[in-house]
Amino acid sequence: MKPLPLLAVVAVAVLAGQACSDSTGEGSSALIATAVTATDHQSALVGTALPRPLQVLVQVDGQPKAGALVSWAPSTGSITISSGQTDTNGIASARWTLGAASGEHAAYATVDGAEGAPVQFTATALGHVYATIDPRSNHQSARVGMELFRELAVDAIVDGVAAEGIAVGWATADGELLYAEDRTDANGRATAIWRMGSITGSVTAHASVERMQGEPLAFLAWALPGPPTSLEKVEGDQQLVPANLPAFGPLRVVAYDRFGNDALWAFAWSVESGPVTLLPQTFGENAPLTRVAGTGVEGEAVVRATALGTALSVDFTLTATPPLVPLVILDESYRFVSAQNGSIPAADTVAVGTTVTWLLRYMGYDDYGVVSDGEPSFRMDYFPWEAPSMIAVTFTAPGTYRYTDLYGSTTGTVVVQ
Repeated sequence: MKPLPLLAVVAVAVLAGQACSDSTGEGSSALIATAVTATDHQSALVGTALPRPLQVLVQVDGQPKAGALVSWAPSTGSITISSGQTDTNGIASARWTLGAASGEHAAYATVDGAEGAPVQFTATALGHVYATIDPRSNHQSARVGMELFRELAVDAIVDGVAAEGIAVGWATADGELLYAEDRTDANGRATAIWRMGSITGSVTAHASVERMQGEPLAFLAWALPGPPTSLEKVEGDQQLVPANLPAFGPLRVVAYDRFGNDALWAFAWSVESGPVTLLPQTFGENAPLTRVAGTGVEGEAVVRATALGTALSVDFTLTATPPLVPLVILDESYRFVSAQNGSIPAADTVAVGTTVTWLLRYMGYDDYGVVSDGEPSFRMDYFPWEAPSMIAVTFTAPGTYRYTDLYGSTTGTVVVQ
């Protein structure tokens, strides 16, 4: 092969030099546009802005290109600016607010003459969650310290379809939530087991569901008292019972569960020994209180209250005292009743110098009294804080004496001759 002439070699070199130069004589470089990775593939609720603005990076020879014009266009929703220039770091930014349709959407950044343009960004629009409570899991009841029969259940739906993987937060100040699922399963359901606390009454638990509008879902339940573990005599023990009259107050017992709540338990009453008898029950069968009366004989007596279905019982010790012979009785119906003639309201005739005795048949100390009403008058008084509670007045002058119970709701008359 013959060597090229010198002129031909120079010509090739010139052409090669021209091929590496632009019209200005300077070397040409490629303009490249790329998405900033951290701003791509984001997600947000439909109709809301993405957490971070979209960012495109423009470079020349691997160096940031400032002042490059960038145009933005979303496939759905809106972008806060339609065009803008890159900053000194070669970056242009735009805020994308997603549209109303859920699913995957795209936005584009265009840089004229740049390789990689238009740059595509993708984002996922998340639909709002519609969450409901399974009604069978609401409005249940259980004893304190025990679990509800049914587990709490929340169902999540997005765009009419059961939504899997939706976050659910459970909370209660009343007891404890066990085995609580923090995300919905393939059927869109999350569940929790609710164990009641130590306090009786209405209790509440809540489920906070991701992407759900409105307040957290509220479950209501009723915590019932537990079975009795102890009994307490609260009224009527060590009571004096006139041998010829009913006791002045009832016998009352309370059953407590292991947390100290009133167990609201039923009782059986029995006279274990002594000269008293149980009066017909006016408080309902197996009530936690009863009344007793003397049988005409003095002496000590024991009345027992037994919590039904348990081995728990308490004894009330009573003393049957000598018979009382009052002239007037203020009875359980708030009436003055004559003990000598049975008149209601009481109307009694006595001789001058007689002491009239009024007897309070129930516990109402300081609430009732014998109050003179009109003329002639006599000394008035309240029933004292004792059992038996009695008021005695001696009448020394003839006349017709009228009286009330302090409130004027019942009356009586004593005619002194």
